Amino acid sequence: RQIGALIAYISTSDEDANGKHTYSFSDGMNNNNAQFLLINNQLRAGASFNFETKNFYIIYLNSNDGKGGVVTKQFVINVEDSTDVPTDMNLSQLTVSENLPVGTFIGVLNTVDEDQLNGFSYSFTGGQGSTNNNQFTVSNDSLFTKSIFNFEQAKSYSIRLKSTDNTLVSFERSFTIAVEDANDAPLLLSLGNTTLEENSTKGSLIGNFSTTDVDANDQHTYTPYRDWE
Repeated sequence: RQIGALIAYISTSDEDANGKHTYSFSDGMNNNNAQFLLINNQLRAGASFNFETKNFYIIYLNSNDGKGGVVTKQFVINVEDSTDVPTDMNLSQLTVSENLPVGTFIGVLNTVDEDQLNGFSYSFTGGQGSTNNNQFTVSNDSLFTKSIFNFEQAKSYSIRLKSTDNTLVSFERSFTIAVEDANDAPLLLSLGNTTLEENSTKGSLIGNFSTTDVDANDQHTYTPYRDWE
């Protein structure tokens, strides 16, 4: 209930049938009077209640007939449980290395829900941040790759997931999966010149080596290769 919501009407049994009563809170052991409001003969919520935090409250009320007659009584106000919607969803890891095979595990999903600790159903959903949903798969509570990623082509991917609890109430959130760079093997070794004039002296330049590598900033060293077989 929201603050100010009506909880109950208060009435008093009195042999003086025409008597009028006023109501007030009374001090009592371990009372929760401060969580409530009294407006004439109405008891109203003075706070927002959460069943999972506290499911009952104790109040003490005075009923005064204005003629010296006062009665005090303790009341226990029980909080009824209602369905709480999931409030957040998290993914245990938000990175994946490039060049890994399809089906690589990325991370575990979990949902924040006051009514439920586990047993959520996860699925992809459309909307903001769902651009790259088709590059991933979800199995139970785990996220896996559906493609082989290349850091040099794309450094991050955006997905949007939905978590549904056992009352079919759901929560949606977008995640950005960052691709981590890994060392790519050189693709091609080239020599600028492959001819040598006869009678060239020892140490004469033949040509310069160059390497084709998707890791553009890598530096390469060159050594002779011998096929011993």
